[in-house]
Parts: sequence; structure tokens; C-alpha cells
Amino acid sequence: MVFKWVAPENKGGLELTSYNIYMARAGGIFDKLNNAPAMVNPSITVHREDELEASVTYRFKVSAVNYVGEGPMSTEIFVIAADMP
Repeated sequence: MVFKWVAPENKGGLELTSYNIYMARAGGIFDKLNNAPAMVNPSITVHREDELEASVTYRFKVSAVNYVGEGPMSTEIFVIAADMP
């Protein structure tokens, strides 16, 4: 599964240093994905998640980070994983 986002227009006057990506399984709590390439490169605005279980709903959120700190999280992205036909 791959999703893409657009960099925020208002960066608080500073350049972005990274993005944080959070994932929750079904109705569970969000956990930060510590292996996302966007965590070390703010020019990456796409995330790929390969280890999803079929028929399970996943939710994702993204937040931008600069030297001041982490900005607000995006609205949720909902995905229901499926097997390849």
C-alpha cells in the first residue's frame, strides 16, 4: 500500500526537517513508524507499507517536523488491506 501527501503551506517560518508517519490497526492507538524514509528526508512525501494483513483496516496520519517541533497531524487515511487476486 502506498500513499502520498502534500507538504504544508505554513511551515512556521522554518524549513521542514522530516515527517512523522503514524499507523493504527483497526480501532487501536496510533504508533509512530520509526523506519519510514520520510523521517530522515523531508523531500519524501510518499510512504509504502508492505506488511499489512488482508481484511484488516489500517489508519494512517502524517505530521511535519521542523526545528521547533512536530506540527499537527493530518486527517486519517483509512485502508482495508486485501490479498492480490
